[in-house]
Amino acid sequence: MSNYEFSPTATYVARSSVETYASGASEEDLFLEPESYEEEYDAEYEVPEYLEVVETDLRPTNPSNFADYFPSTKRLFIRHDDTTYDGNMNLRVDTEGSSKKTGNVQLFHLRMQDLKKREFSLRRYERASGREVCHSARKYEKLSEQRPALTRSHSQKSTKSIKRSDSGYGSIHENTTEVTDFMAELKAKSPSLPTNTTKLEFSNYAQVDVKRRGKKSSKRYEFEYWGYTYKWKRVEEKYSGGKSVSYHLHKGEGPAIAHIVPELRSPAQMHAERAAGGWVPPCSMWISDPSVVEALTDVAE
Repeated sequence: MSNYEFSPTATYVARSSVETYASGASEEDLFLEPESYEEEYDAEYEVPEYLEVVETDLRPTNPSNFADYFPSTKRLFIRHDDTTYDGNMNLRVDTEGSSKKTGNVQLFHLRMQDLKKREFSLRRYERASGREVCHSARKYEKLSEQRPALTRSHSQKSTKSIKRSDSGYGSIHENTTEVTDFMAELKAKSPSLPTNTTKLEFSNYAQVDVKRRGKKSSKRYEFEYWGYTYKWKRVEEKYSGGKSVSYHLHKGEGPAIAHIVPELRSPAQMHAERAAGGWVPPCSMWISDPSVVEALTDVAE
């Protein structure tokens, strides 16, 4: 077994690190499509209110020292942003400073704007930074791209009426325009279906589609970047009293090159965090393949 297979801080957690329901619904429920696709209040995507703000001496990185901390193989810490009252919809990514006196420093800030639409914004340094690394949104597709029978009938009738008229090409053009406008209006009003694909748009203009594949034990998230295929594999291990959920990034069919693992927490700590409104368990993330860090591309981000 690789030394990087599991974090020394891994533990069994009662909730999955990707659950986004305050209601405690299973992760599979996250991808159940509603009967109606109208934009309306959805209680299942409501997260707990963050009740506790903790003062911290955390220091954000800046353009002059960011490269000293990232990319690297050092451990990164992912947790709710406990420096703000809306920390339930914000995560920060920290790492150890250059010395014990320095303490942790902040590398990234993730703002979760809309869970249902997968609209997130990742920034370097801190929340107030204008340096957005990427933003995401869930992809949608129209319920049907086919022309409805009613529309075809309408079009045929319009064409027949055109043939009976003797107004010439002008009438044909006008009626065709009307039908085209009518079709465009129908298409715009037709409902959209959410897909299992989330689109990431990076500040360097790169666009990446992350696709959810498989079910339950075989669940994974695949994407392509710089001509290579990557996939985050979800690993769930159940034990008495809870379960351990971790994610491991693979390049092609090779070994894992990065990992996200929940941190060790006592039952009292888990209860306190849930009581404060936290729903994403604190996790550790690290890159285990030095070649990723040394790559000239921005694949690490």
